[in-house]
Amino acid sequence: MKFVVAYAATAVAFLALDVLWLTTIALKFYRDQLGPMLLDKPSLPISAVFYLIYIGAIVALAVLPALNGGSWTNALVAGAILG
Repeated sequence: MKFVVAYAATAVAFLALDVLWLTTIALKFYRDQLGPMLLDKPSLPISAVFYLIYIGAIVALAVLPALNGGSWTNALVAGAILG
């Protein structure tokens, strides 16, 4: 049950930050740098698969180790592996 709660909380936080990033902060940058390679509409199935896997990796490498009594520095280093 701890994994499910951690996954849900991480998903909400990650998706909220990513929507903010992709719709406001980085939109012009991506358009300027990628130009015609940028799709008009994102591929939702591909995005969904990415988010499911990536959020699972965040939970496994950073969130759960921190919740299970590991130090926050270990969680930080492990989470930083994902970039």
